[in-house]
Amino acid sequence: MLFRNTTRLRRITCDVKKAILLVLVANFFFLSFTLHTRLHLPYNDLQEEYVQELSSNQSRQLTVVLQRRLGDMMFEAASGYAIANHSHMQFVLPCEQIAVQELKELFVGMRDIPCSSNASSTFTDVKLSSWHQFDPSAFKLQPRGNVVLSGYLQSFKYFQSRKHGVKQLFQFSPQIEAASAVRIKNATAGRRAKTIVGVHVHRRERHHQPLAKQLVYVLPGADYYEAAMSHFRKKYDGVLFVVLSDDVEWSVANIRRNDVVFVNSTSISADMCMLARMDHVVIGVGTTGWWSAFLNDGQVIYFRNFLPPKFEFRADDYFPKEWFSLGF
Repeated sequence: MLFRNTTRLRRITCDVKKAILLVLVANFFFLSFTLHTRLHLPYNDLQEEYVQELSSNQSRQLTVVLQRRLGDMMFEAASGYAIANHSHMQFVLPCEQIAVQELKELFVGMRDIPCSSNASSTFTDVKLSSWHQFDPSAFKLQPRGNVVLSGYLQSFKYFQSRKHGVKQLFQFSPQIEAASAVRIKNATAGRRAKTIVGVHVHRRERHHQPLAKQLVYVLPGADYYEAAMSHFRKKYDGVLFVVLSDDVEWSVANIRRNDVVFVNSTSISADMCMLARMDHVVIGVGTTGWWSAFLNDGQVIYFRNFLPPKFEFRADDYFPKEWFSLGF
């Protein structure tokens, strides 16, 4: 009896050792596979994962002061998002500003950005430098606490390293996307177009807004639009130009052709979404056109000489180098 019990005990002990060995071997292969997979991730994926891990553990916050115009707000939100990401801070929106609700209604990605209700009282104000110029000090923030950025943020250089993330932020709501698809379908009905080029003609604001009358930017004329469209006519077969204008009367009188259709401007967000969904885009002046071009995945032609030489304007701070410029 004692011999049988001893033999059974040895068998149980042997089985336990085998089970432990199998667990150790399985853990070894699991850890090896995980390490192998991680080491073979593309650098950008690793960097993005690292940034996300840091952002989730950071207590410091960064927010921005939003202006009243949609295009301006998009620049401020995009720049704040990218600067916060670079500085390992959490980007938040100032919920006391009415504009925040507008951004969240228009753009799906903005709905994931949290709000802060005490930005005005607990955040250190950091003001960036001059108009139409990129300020690299934005990426060298010194305050240890929360930060609210103010000043001029209308330079793509603040968020050029986060271009994909910014495009995700400004993904239009399903309602706006659906409405834009209908507008494009109606505008191109009966046309056998192989390539659709959106043309943004923005003119009325200069004549009807008191603030705009104080501005000295130059509106592109018919020769600019003709040259831009000629570029696409030479490059592609079966081109159709969809001119989206807040001054259709001027547009019809100056740039009418057989391969051109005209669409009345409705809202800024609707116009922006429609232009962003074209194959390529030609823009005039203003942030609506700029963001339409940025969100468009095709070729962009922009008007270079929209400010007189006396202004200290650095075009390379405002227009991405891959865009094509024309000036008249």
